[in-house]
Amino acid sequence: MTELQKHGFRACGAFWAQTEGDGQPYLYIITPNIETEGLIHANHRLGRVLHDFQNGVVNPFSLIDPFEIKLIRLTDPLAREVLELYQRFPDDRPTFSYGSHLTPNFLEPAYIYPAKMFAAPAAAQPA
Repeated sequence: MTELQKHGFRACGAFWAQTEGDGQPYLYIITPNIETEGLIHANHRLGRVLHDFQNGVVNPFSLIDPFEIKLIRLTDPLAREVLELYQRFPDDRPTFSYGSHLTPNFLEPAYIYPAKMFAAPAAAQPA
């Protein structure tokens, strides 16, 4: 996520979930960039960052397909659920969620990245 932030892409949360009927899990990234620059431009920015980041990666199994990523707004019900979870558990532990808006199927968990990954760095304290 720090690579995204270096390129002006702000992520407030992320999770893997299978929310659609196609049987495919997606990486959902919660971002205000959709509001500030529009969905198309935010996706283009993400694509450029992903391309630059993965350039030179030797192991093809460590690459992520850009079509496995979905950007969502802060106001999306899925985003609100994750952000609320971050408020309750603002630590560095990942979370699995079963049978919520994230995963209507109780057999398919959602993997929610830790809140600390998206916390703004603390301002430097004067000495």
